[in-house]
Amino acid sequence: MPPATPAERRPRTLPRARRWAAVAVAALLAGACDGVSGATLRPAPAPPAVVAPPPAPPAGGPPATSPTAPAPAPPSPPAPAAPPIGDWSEPVLGPDGAVDPAAYEAVAAAYDRPATVDARLGPSADDYGAAADAPTLPQRGEGGLEGDRDAYDDRTWTDWFAMSGPLAYSPDTDGDAGLARARNGSVYCSGAAPGWLLDHRVQTEPDQGNHYSRERDPALDSASWAAASGGAAPRLPVAMGQARAGGSIYSVVAFRDGMVGITGNGNDPNTKYGRYPASRVPEGDVPTAVAVTPGGEFALVTTWDTRRHVGEVAVFALEGAVHATGDADPEDGFRFGFPSSTTVRDLKLLGAVDLPFAAPTDIEATADTIFRSSRGETDNVGLDLGRQGERDVWYGHSGSIWKRTARAGYAVVSSRAEDAVAFVDLQPLLSYYRDMHFTTQDRHQQTQEVGPAPDQWPFTFAHAPEQAPLVAATLHVEAPTAVAAGYARPPGSNDWRSPEVWDDGVFAGSAYVATLAGQFLRFDVGGLATEEEAGVPAQVDAVDVGRNPTSIEYTTDFAVGNDLVVTSRGDRAVVQLEDDLTRVGTLRDSRLVDPVGVALSRNRRFCGGATYLSALDHRGAQVVNYTVRDRGDYGFGHALAIPGRPFLALMAEVI
Repeated sequence: MPPATPAERRPRTLPRARRWAAVAVAALLAGACDGVSGATLRPAPAPPAVVAPPPAPPAGGPPATSPTAPAPAPPSPPAPAAPPIGDWSEPVLGPDGAVDPAAYEAVAAAYDRPATVDARLGPSADDYGAAADAPTLPQRGEGGLEGDRDAYDDRTWTDWFAMSGPLAYSPDTDGDAGLARARNGSVYCSGAAPGWLLDHRVQTEPDQGNHYSRERDPALDSASWAAASGGAAPRLPVAMGQARAGGSIYSVVAFRDGMVGITGNGNDPNTKYGRYPASRVPEGDVPTAVAVTPGGEFALVTTWDTRRHVGEVAVFALEGAVHATGDADPEDGFRFGFPSSTTVRDLKLLGAVDLPFAAPTDIEATADTIFRSSRGETDNVGLDLGRQGERDVWYGHSGSIWKRTARAGYAVVSSRAEDAVAFVDLQPLLSYYRDMHFTTQDRHQQTQEVGPAPDQWPFTFAHAPEQAPLVAATLHVEAPTAVAAGYARPPGSNDWRSPEVWDDGVFAGSAYVATLAGQFLRFDVGGLATEEEAGVPAQVDAVDVGRNPTSIEYTTDFAVGNDLVVTSRGDRAVVQLEDDLTRVGTLRDSRLVDPVGVALSRNRRFCGGATYLSALDHRGAQVVNYTVRDRGDYGFGHALAIPGRPFLALMAEVI
């Protein structure tokens, strides 16, 4: 494949009367053609149109429609569609290789149906013909338990730690909503030798050691989710997202009907108070993927606009409890667009940004300021941003790590069907929020007038268009299947919850793209990750990870924080890589029928613990837990049969 070549980059537009000059295409081509393989030039799109959110509908009335914006300039003429891989072919493409409008609308209308979910995941090993034989990994422990079994049986443990979160699957029965709360294992400390018990089991039912798992996520039955879904409980999630690096214990879940809601992990403030806020993407849009900025400030939802046949990124501001507030649910500690890890009280659609392609399929986001879990920290108790001195500390990053907000960042978005990857500059949005919250008393006061109207805080893009993110660059990449965005080392991350995270300068400045053919590409994102002038991302490395890599997972709560874990559906394998693409492990196990993704976590208490890789076995209808003792040292822990086909799972600390 030819080397990476950028499209023309639009200059940033920043709220502080600061504009970067446009970058000449010729100069960019000269500096960005040194990649290994995978990406080529795509003509620059027209300036992305900004779509305002629909106005709040009258009580009991139907949602208003969003305004129509011009479509972006068409890409270069498509090639004929690629031949099918077994029984699979790209579902939205016509014979000429272009997106077919009728197929586009049909796939969007059925985006949550089991057959469509399977097609969205791309070809399986069966479609390719066969995968190499896999060994049967030995089981660690007995029946999913390892260590002091008496402490578990007698309920005499003295301390514990667990991870839990939402699990999405295509259900076998019509009455099943396809969203559970699953825990992926626990550690219990005891006084008897060896002093610990490791529970390697994946569970969706409560038992004597956990009360937070549920076969049906309670958010599904909340009045707020039902109201946002038109009066009935939503069914069949299509996408989920969670802050990657900040220890967030809440998740954002999207449904085909356009509802976007917040759920917890079972022992969190959202669950404790029965608070499950929800909103909607613009009318006529179907969500396809979700990303949350590392501090939990914003949720980014890719959508297919079925009326205009344009892809979008819908941007929601999250009203979270400000980091390090001590109390998990302070009445005066909630603010829109601030870092938050424990709970979200509300979310508001700011607007949507047009993409230079019609069918986005994956998104990830990052920023230059992230945090570890704020549990137990008290820096911001009684926070008073009405004082200029306090605002100056936050604006200047001059106080503790808890008194900071992100200054720059980006999102990477892919369209598998259209061979395209776009980089969306988030600095206009992040800078605008910093200016509003921290610069003048007048601006700060405007942030206190919170409400649903476009001119109430947080302001929509229609009211304050200067904050809207910008499509910075678009690259041609053959059939991109998954994307990832690196981040800088979290300050103070090396506590007992998070392992040592090296800061080699590679991960923070890199974005990653996997392709259907099995290539795993690393891009240097340059100034997109900082406040410096943003250049165009340039491909700098590539490695093979196996056919149809369907997901890229990474978190500070894994064995090594900067490692990436890539699931190859076509080869029934899971590959672990360092941030520079050095392979450090490959998980293959005869138990895995059809792996399509993983959830990662490090379940550890003072007496010990385990690191888990929970594999989502789609056609195998199970979640299979593996322990990771070191890079490449995998052991089978437990498998849970699912009443359907799992495809997404998120994990966070149970507090």
